[in-house]
Order: sequence, then C-alpha cells, then structure tokens
Amino acid sequence: MNNIILIDSLTGQKKFTVGQNEKKTFVLYLAGDDDQTGQIEIAIKGSGSDAEIIGLILGHGKQVLRLYTLQDHQKEESVSDLLIKSVLFGSAKFFYEGLIKIGKGARKSNAYQKNDNILMSKGTWADSRPKLEILANDVRCTHGATVGRLNDLQRYYLKTRGLSESQCSVLMLSGFYRDALQRIEDENLREQLVRDLDTKIKRLVV
Repeated sequence: MNNIILIDSLTGQKKFTVGQNEKKTFVLYLAGDDDQTGQIEIAIKGSGSDAEIIGLILGHGKQVLRLYTLQDHQKEESVSDLLIKSVLFGSAKFFYEGLIKIGKGARKSNAYQKNDNILMSKGTWADSRPKLEILANDVRCTHGATVGRLNDLQRYYLKTRGLSESQCSVLMLSGFYRDALQRIEDENLREQLVRDLDTKIKRLVV
C-alpha cells in the first residue's frame, strides 16, 4: 500500500521513516504568501522500502523559501525518488539543498534527485545544490538541477495559435508542473492541487 503524506508548510525539521517493504509518497505543496524555511528528513530503514518525494512550489512577491531535504538510505535494496518543481514570480527567492546519503548497509539502493526551477521575473532567483554521500558499493545515484525561463519558441508557437501572452504563460506553467502532478496516485488530491495551482498562477500572470 502507498501511503501519501501532504506537507503544506515548512517549520523546522520534519522527520519521517519508511520501513521494510513499505512505500510512502511525500507531497510538498508550498503556494502560500509567507516565507518558509525547513528541513525534510526521510529515513529509509527497511530493505525493499520506497520513498517518493514530490515538491510543488509557487513563490511570489518578496518571498524567501529555503528547503533542505535528506534521503537517508540505511538498508539494502531501497529506493528513493525526489522531484521538486518551483516557479517564482516578482522578486521571490528559492534556495534548495538536497542530500542523498547511502549508508554502509545500503547496497543495491537506487536514489534519484531532481530540482527544476522557472524564473518568471528579472528579480527572481533560485539556487539548487544537490549533494551525494555514498558509503556503500553497488548503488545507483543520480541528481540534477535546472534554472531557466519559459521557452520563447514554444511561446511564439502558442501565440500563432491565437493565445494571448498570459494564456501562453498559464498553459506552459501547467505543463511544467504536469509530470510532478502525474506522480500523485491519489486522484482527489491531484485534482485539488491542479485547481489550486491553476487559480494562483492565473492571478500572478499579467
């Protein structure tokens, strides 16, 4: 059974455990108005355990968002997969630091980490720092990060189809979040987040 845990605010340290042959999905959703700083630590303690972390972040105004994550593999043949997407408007700033740790007893573990960021204004800023600490052999770990803006060529194509500038931005940002949202197996939660993101993006796009 896949347990889904929704995290909608960051306050200090949040610690979770994934046990043997257990799967948990952690959905981080930050789309409010306040500054946020916090750490999410996931101890992957059982062989055959599977942790999925999905992050959906929407920053605006003068918000400062700081997120630290730890995927701590402690047993062999465990899996973790992290995908965090952020879109920043105004002069919002997002700092992300993520550590994948593979302990000595975590052979044959697979760990993934990716952070993608879209900057919608000149004053926005994103800093992504993925890190690895590997103390075991025969493991697979990959990480990556991107920071960029919406694709001008794609925007031009959409405008030739009759869409306005703001409609292009809304459609492209919806597509940016889509692969992360599709990972959420709970249909009700997924649709709720899609609606909320769509409403908030439309308010921010001008």
